[in-house]
Amino acid sequence: MKKSVLMRERIVAAAAIALLAGPAPSFAAADGAADTGSSVSEADIIVTARKRSESLVDVPVAISALSGDQLARYNVNDLNRVAIMLPNVTIVKAASGTGASMTIRGLGSTFNDFGIDQTVSVNIDGIQISRGFITNVAFFDVAQVEVLKGPQALFFGKNSPAGVVSVRSNDPGAEFEASIRGGYEFVADEAYLEGYVSAPLTDTLGARLAVRYSDMKGYLRNTSGPIPDNPLEPSAPLPGGPDRAVGSDTLTGRLTLKWDPMDRFTANLKVLGNRYRDNGMGQIAQSVRCADGYDLPTTTNGVLRVTDPYGDCRADNRIQAGNLPENVAAGYPGARDGKMYSEVDAVLATLNMNYDLGSIALTSVTGYSWGDFETFSNYGYDSFMRFPGYVTETSRLFTQELRVNSDFDGPVNFAVGAYFEKSKREGQINTRGPGSPQPDPATGLTVSNLRVHSIRNEAISVFGQMIWDITDTIELAGGARFTHETKDTVQGNTYVHPTSINVLLPAGLMLKHNFKDDNISPEVTLSWRPQDDLTIYAAYKTGYKSGGASIPTGMTMSLLETDLGFGPEKAKGGEIGIKGLALDRRLSFSADAYSYNVSGLQLVAVENLPSGIFTNVVRNAAEARTRGAEVEVSYRATEDLSVRSSLSYNEAIITSYPAAPCWAGQTAATGCVTSTGPGGAVVRTTDRAGDPLSKAPKWTFTAGFDYDVPISSSLYLGVSGAGKYVSSYRTQDDGAPYAFQPAYMTVDATLRLREADDKWELAVIGRNLTNEYYLQVSSAKPGGLPGELHGVIARPREVALQATVKF
Repeated sequence: MKKSVLMRERIVAAAAIALLAGPAPSFAAADGAADTGSSVSEADIIVTARKRSESLVDVPVAISALSGDQLARYNVNDLNRVAIMLPNVTIVKAASGTGASMTIRGLGSTFNDFGIDQTVSVNIDGIQISRGFITNVAFFDVAQVEVLKGPQALFFGKNSPAGVVSVRSNDPGAEFEASIRGGYEFVADEAYLEGYVSAPLTDTLGARLAVRYSDMKGYLRNTSGPIPDNPLEPSAPLPGGPDRAVGSDTLTGRLTLKWDPMDRFTANLKVLGNRYRDNGMGQIAQSVRCADGYDLPTTTNGVLRVTDPYGDCRADNRIQAGNLPENVAAGYPGARDGKMYSEVDAVLATLNMNYDLGSIALTSVTGYSWGDFETFSNYGYDSFMRFPGYVTETSRLFTQELRVNSDFDGPVNFAVGAYFEKSKREGQINTRGPGSPQPDPATGLTVSNLRVHSIRNEAISVFGQMIWDITDTIELAGGARFTHETKDTVQGNTYVHPTSINVLLPAGLMLKHNFKDDNISPEVTLSWRPQDDLTIYAAYKTGYKSGGASIPTGMTMSLLETDLGFGPEKAKGGEIGIKGLALDRRLSFSADAYSYNVSGLQLVAVENLPSGIFTNVVRNAAEARTRGAEVEVSYRATEDLSVRSSLSYNEAIITSYPAAPCWAGQTAATGCVTSTGPGGAVVRTTDRAGDPLSKAPKWTFTAGFDYDVPISSSLYLGVSGAGKYVSSYRTQDDGAPYAFQPAYMTVDATLRLREADDKWELAVIGRNLTNEYYLQVSSAKPGGLPGELHGVIARPREVALQATVKF
């Protein structure tokens, strides 16, 4: 089996290399090129990777860019779908913790701990966000998305060891514009409507209002039915769950005001509000693997173990998620009537002010975000609702950046600045363990515990870069960022049920952790531009992400304050690259090779205790390494046809982790060593050196085309297609060899009919037409046997009918 998979991967990789060697490659086609018939030279993509407006070809950074037209063509309306379009990028929405798992080139953070920040950060219109719940914010009216790969030490917030996803929304224009777009996706029964109005209000003030609403019944089927004779809790007959899963409705609006009172000064204010509701975030996950010897998922009450009669153990379009019995929900704060739900409200605001003094430009970027997250979900991922969870988090973030950029005629220029960030996150987690606690005689509560946590964070950093044009064709750029950061974490149980007092941390005992650290992250880049439209560069880069304290799901008696703290994560290494235009600027290409070492990699170890209680703690793996190569090319073959392709090879492995926790079910024969720790505790560890990191396929290959041809004097017919091949990869961080996704391939396609002047368009959009149920991330199933897994699959086949009208 393994030999056949390996052979298949090699054959596909060889075919990819052969295609890239031919005259057809593409990636970042110019904005609007396929629709207007313009060549690449007429619409070079402009990026701001170094906080300067530079063409994609000139900037010496490994970067992929997607235009608003490209995103609309495939109905890309969330960050998860952006990642699907790009090689070596993964964004997986999750039901707890940070709210998502994001990786670039195999480096990223897991989602299932509230105390961890993402190794990949998201920058939306200038505000830096490290919480995955941003994936619940609707994604629309976007001008461009830039994905910066590798450590970003200088220009984005506190910097990111793996990379940054930067999103820039549309601004008001000089003339009146308006558009409305509506569509219906047939598999998930998703209806959506969005539109914008943009106009100059005065000679100096412009406004743009964009709104989107969507209602989705759900793309997964919930097969969980009633169980009147509940074998685990006879007094609580199980009601079953809703028929559909991952159903949601979202309303989002963004107001942009752009003020140009004089030639030298501009101010741009953006305020976004988002309201998201669904039928339980836990329903995004499902049982994907049974324990050896079992055909159905299992769960336990600590004494008896049963199988789920409605369950299965494979990645498909079926989940099992039962609601909580009403008599139990009556004593469960946050459970309401026992039916699952999620509510996410968010506000993001940025004020960007620029003052141009000629050779000096002053920039101020002020950001504020507020988010309120609340969910009651089934975290046992089965019909028995053994592990209900009520989870909340309210977060507030304020950022302020001041930046000075020079633009002298001489050979030396610079950028210097300062960044301040202050945030506060407060949350609550109410859980119910396997002991089936009956109503507490004193309080009537049916929960195992009520627990709270708060994290206060403050960071101050200064940064600077010097750019020296050594000659007309050689540029040396070097700089560094200094960061001082503090985090104060407080957490503990405010209530413990009498049946859990021997297992959980006593009520009222608050564990505190204080983190403080200073860091200097330098980088240097040497660029050579031997001719116009050709850049060759070599870079040494570093990245840093602070440590903090883990927020484990279960506050058990065995936890100590010293167990919760984890240290910073640091990356260093380098890359070389080449990018350019050729063949009368119809061919664009980029290639790079990289190697980075990461120390203190922050991983979450999920532990299933003998009592059935599960918990997770963030640990620092000693070292990891990611290295590989990427090629992206695009070719405008004719005025009507453009093609694109990319190929990436990535090897992301743990190079040193001698005392890693054993994966569930690991034995001495497979490397698990049992020893006695402090206080006589049993410690099970393994050496994970050489293990691959999760969500890190070795090979990724993409190819696509856009064909847009006139069929009459007023009508155009457009056909687009895109395919993506991804080799096999591990799906969780603990190294379990059975947590594995085989290689897969997806195909997207679009057929559109439009008026020549773009006043209207009708489109049929298909995504994942091969209907691949591929596993994105997995973890040990709570309450399950060793080897049982639950996980999140990518959205299966989508077929949407969409209409757009512009005014």
